[in-house]
Parts: sequence; C-alpha cells; structure tokens
Amino acid sequence: MEIATIVFLAVFLEGTLNYLLGNSTETPRPYIKYVALVAGIGLAIGYKVDIPTMVGLPFVPWLNYVLSGIAIGRGSNYLNDLVTGFQKKK
Repeated sequence: MEIATIVFLAVFLEGTLNYLLGNSTETPRPYIKYVALVAGIGLAIGYKVDIPTMVGLPFVPWLNYVLSGIAIGRGSNYLNDLVTGFQKKK
C-alpha cells in the first residue's frame, strides 16, 4: 500500500465528515471524533490498510488494521506528520 493511498483515505474521511456533520467551531460536537474513529477503522479494514507493517512492525491480524484506522480517523494533518516522522527516521 502506498503512502499516497493512505493519505487520500484520511483526506477523504476528513472532508466527508466535515461535509456531512459540519465543521462549526461555534457549536462543539465531541462525537465527531468518535465517528471519525469508527469510520477510519472501517476504511482500514475494508481496504486492508496496514501502517504498522509499512514502518517495519510485524503483521498482527486485525490489530494492525485497527491501529491504521485510528491514524486515518485522526485526520490528514496528523497522518502526514506521523508518516513524515517515520520517513525521517529511516
């Protein structure tokens, strides 16, 4: 899986949630982060996104997909910082 695909999923999820649920700072919506978490995990499982294996960790069935989904659900900025940090360490 390419990094561009993972970043695309994060951007797609972030944009879709902002479109569907709104991105209002006037009315705090704490549930949005939980919706993003569940949707990110769903995308990671559906597309078999495995970030831990990409950075050299062993494959652990389902756990790697859940961890990848959490990263995708956090959003594109967070994921970009995470991937860039790992690339600098290599």
